[in-house]
Amino acid sequence: MAETQAKAKIAVFYCCRIPGSSDEERQQVEKRWESAVKCFPLPCSGRLEQKQLLMSLEAGNDAAYVITCPEEECRYFEGSRRAAKRVQHARALVSEIGIEPDRLGVLVASEGSGTLGEYVEQLEQKATALGPLFVDVE
Repeated sequence: MAETQAKAKIAVFYCCRIPGSSDEERQQVEKRWESAVKCFPLPCSGRLEQKQLLMSLEAGNDAAYVITCPEEECRYFEGSRRAAKRVQHARALVSEIGIEPDRLGVLVASEGSGTLGEYVEQLEQKATALGPLFVDVE
């Protein structure tokens, strides 16, 4: 009998302006993956702080990702860039404490294509390939 790989538990922060990111779509995504995926809409991905990413790992998620709108489509002009810099900084922090930096990442939504569900599927597969995050807190 073949073993099935457990689904990763991930937190997904996303710009509410990406295509297919309505509240209804978010609810469908969370229902599909049950407790494995938790989605957090943001008015702009640039509002995300490193602390939110780190706290999501601390809360038991195997990975945390940010989906940004395309840089040229950002209504706040540099929100996508800010998010990428903050994720890069958080990746450096987790690397220093021995956690794979790939557990944090950014996915830039394609202009005019893709939905929240499709992006989450890509991220969930990436996190599942990393395996579970075991952190010894003692």
